[in-house]
Amino acid sequence: SHFLITRFNIWDEKLRRGAGILEPEAYRAWLTRRIRIFNELLLPTIVSQTFQGFHYLLVLDTERDETLDAFLDHLSPYQMIRPVFIDLRQAHPWSVYEKALGQEILALSKPGEIVATTRLDSDDAINVDFMSALNRYCTQIEASRVGAGMYLNFPLGLQINGTDVSLHVVNRNPFQTMLESREKYLDDRIWTRKGVFQTAHNRTDKVSEVVNITTRLPMWAQFVHGGNVANVDGANLLKLAPSDDLDLLFAGVLSKASTVR
Repeated sequence: SHFLITRFNIWDEKLRRGAGILEPEAYRAWLTRRIRIFNELLLPTIVSQTFQGFHYLLVLDTERDETLDAFLDHLSPYQMIRPVFIDLRQAHPWSVYEKALGQEILALSKPGEIVATTRLDSDDAINVDFMSALNRYCTQIEASRVGAGMYLNFPLGLQINGTDVSLHVVNRNPFQTMLESREKYLDDRIWTRKGVFQTAHNRTDKVSEVVNITTRLPMWAQFVHGGNVANVDGANLLKLAPSDDLDLLFAGVLSKASTVR
């Protein structure tokens, strides 16, 4: 069973304070902008996947307003998208998070299956063949090899900065997938970590084996914008000439990137 997972607006006081969006007015402005970026960049590449055998878990804060409700109404036609509301204002918030996701995953999978969870940031995009390539590789892996967990990673991707398109090769990048047995999700003890978000993407090799999958084409795209300066790196990246063929691999969103600020 395949699950794409995006943490959209979950509660994190430290992060919201650092971003200056603790106050309601500032938060609403941030949410409105984040929804626009998601709708223009990530969403088209999710719904255009050539392999549709997956669920997309969109993780949201339990506090809702008219802006969020309108967003959810916009997403309602897409059956693969399942909003998951989690309140992280409780004690042991990440245990609460993993338990809530685990319940959703158990409800949508079958006993004996391998569970694949893939992380996606809300302001990025994936190749329309991302899930097809991932599924093709997963079907070749014997269940006995998965054991307690295994990470899969497509190193080759793109970095988009305005009209600049560059090849980007990143081991342990923010588009990793974790494979685990479904039975692991039956263990809800607080120290039993599970799912792709159990550690930072650049530390997954400390948790389990990381398998890098070589591809001929870029499988993901990171967009540099005003709220995402962490992606401004790799000054020596190989710049590419924009092309319609490359744009089609990402459902036409690359040509829109320069308007997203």
